[in-house]
Amino acid sequence: MKTNLFILVLILMTYSACNQSSKSIDASNPFFTEFSTPYSVPPFDRMKAEHYKPAFLKGMELHAEEIEVITNNPDKPTFENTVVAMDESGSLLNRVAGVFYAMTSAMSDTVLQAIESELSPLMTIKIGGQYMNEVEYCHVKDYEIPVLPPTNPGNDYGAYKGSAQNHHFVIENVVNVLKNKGEEITTNARDGYKVVDIIERMMK
Repeated sequence: MKTNLFILVLILMTYSACNQSSKSIDASNPFFTEFSTPYSVPPFDRMKAEHYKPAFLKGMELHAEEIEVITNNPDKPTFENTVVAMDESGSLLNRVAGVFYAMTSAMSDTVLQAIESELSPLMTIKIGGQYMNEVEYCHVKDYEIPVLPPTNPGNDYGAYKGSAQNHHFVIENVVNVLKNKGEEITTNARDGYKVVDIIERMMK
């Protein structure tokens, strides 16, 4: 029942969004024109909370049209008409999203939080559908991937080598040893000391 209700809410939100996105563009909304400020700095003095949602909806609408043009391009796929074209699409959506999420991170309030809650499901569907509308083998014909320099080696956590995703193994091992659960210490002394130091700071 909860799943059906959630799907119904998404459908209603999408329907409402489509109706609103079809409305004429408000000339007073600063997002609907390129920023004519020095270094294209967003004109925050002209931006209001009510500007975000219409700009988001119109941006998603225009971006979907651009992606459809790229997808249905009858020409032979190349790096330029696929990867580059997709990377350069969605200028309005990128413009409003860049400002909005910077604002919600820096000085969010209940109004911006309400807008974010309403738009998040739509953005999830938008981004997911953009990249996964069809499951295909991703390959640009005749494009050779350049040789890239080697990355930094994986972190060495003693018995746990790899990326940051192994941090929790180190912490679990130290905690289990401290709790006398019969587990041998496999973390090197330096990392083990750091874990104990973090725990002591948290307990103060």
